[in-house]
Amino acid sequence: MDYAQGRPLSEFGKSGRLLPLPAVLEIIARVADALAYAHSQKVVHRDIKPGNIIYNPNDGAIKITDFGIAKISDDSRTKTGSVMGSPLYMSPEQLKGQKVTGASDIYSLGVTLYKLVSGETPYQGDTLANLTYQILNKRPRSVREFNADIPNGVVRLINKAIQREPDKRFASAATMAEAVRRLAVREAREVS
Repeated sequence: MDYAQGRPLSEFGKSGRLLPLPAVLEIIARVADALAYAHSQKVVHRDIKPGNIIYNPNDGAIKITDFGIAKISDDSRTKTGSVMGSPLYMSPEQLKGQKVTGASDIYSLGVTLYKLVSGETPYQGDTLANLTYQILNKRPRSVREFNADIPNGVVRLINKAIQREPDKRFASAATMAEAVRRLAVREAREVS
């Protein structure tokens, strides 16, 4: 792999180190664009998380890394008995070992957005079993618990991306990218 200059977004997912909202929205929209392209090529990443997105604050360049567990979407079942990916960011269908589609990457990108605007994730568990139970059965914690200043549009966007049922999420990564960009324009208007 080429050297990717920058730092993993995980460095910007901690309280006190969060990026400004306009930068986060631009990053998420660009990652969604990249995922839309991958999905159009029938590739599902399966491990989207801040640590697998390299961001260069100097020039805004973004690289998605670690396609090591990516699968051609025609045969995207998780191997029985093994969990591939990062559980905090995994979609419910991925945790259940069901067929993984682009909707799973959309879920993971929604959790990534949650992390980048709050410094937290929607679910916390002290064991994989506990975390899995929460993702499959509990409502996610409101992102406003961690950042009360998050605009309503961002809350709605996150909530749509992390729906438990894949068909209730954005129809595609391209649709998510469009929604993020529309929101960014609205937010910029309200600030000025």
